[in-house]
Amino acid sequence: MKRNKVSKLMVVAALVGAIGIGGSLALLTARSEAVTNTFTVGKGLHDTDITLDEAQVNENGEEIDGAERVQKNTYQNLEQGDGLDKDPTVTIKDTAADCYVFVLVDGLKKNTSIYDVDIKKSWMKVEGIPKEIQDQVPDTADLYVYKADQSTPTVVRGGLTAEKGIVFDGVKIKDDAALFEPVMEEGTITGYKAKNLDQIIVKACAVQATNNSYENALKLVTFANTSN
Repeated sequence: MKRNKVSKLMVVAALVGAIGIGGSLALLTARSEAVTNTFTVGKGLHDTDITLDEAQVNENGEEIDGAERVQKNTYQNLEQGDGLDKDPTVTIKDTAADCYVFVLVDGLKKNTSIYDVDIKKSWMKVEGIPKEIQDQVPDTADLYVYKADQSTPTVVRGGLTAEKGIVFDGVKIKDDAALFEPVMEEGTITGYKAKNLDQIIVKACAVQATNNSYENALKLVTFANTSN
């Protein structure tokens, strides 16, 4: 992206994109970091069966062709209207057990005036979070389930390739994004400072599908605490 110039097994990976803005009105600096952790519960899937990563980018926020995928990128000198190559992608080994795949995307829902992100059509937003997992899905987040090209959730059989597992492939800072807030002294605006933008956090969870319905798998979705 170019810039302006019923056995449940849960495997969780987290991609944490922390975008912070700093600098002057003419020049902004942002930073994005990602941290990945995996967890397993039960049998049939293994913690190495699922991966969540993103493309490595250069100093301009553009993907480096042929570079190894990473869990951490740094973005600098950003301005309103800039686009970042950021493609959190879920992959599952072809030897893994059949499963339903879920992703949690946190940080976009309450920042629609800042970030512009298009979730891929292969992921379907889960409407009506069951009470069993409401503590796993904060109000600031949306939960999605993999559906491929179907209209309903799809059981992933024989793995999930990177080409199919992309959640979104870029983050754009909107042209009219309010990136600054006034500095007040005794009721008078004396200047402006850059806002601290919320993190964009993506987590992935695979739940065994064999002898398990989608409705029950949804109730078993669990996302581990990935804070450092």
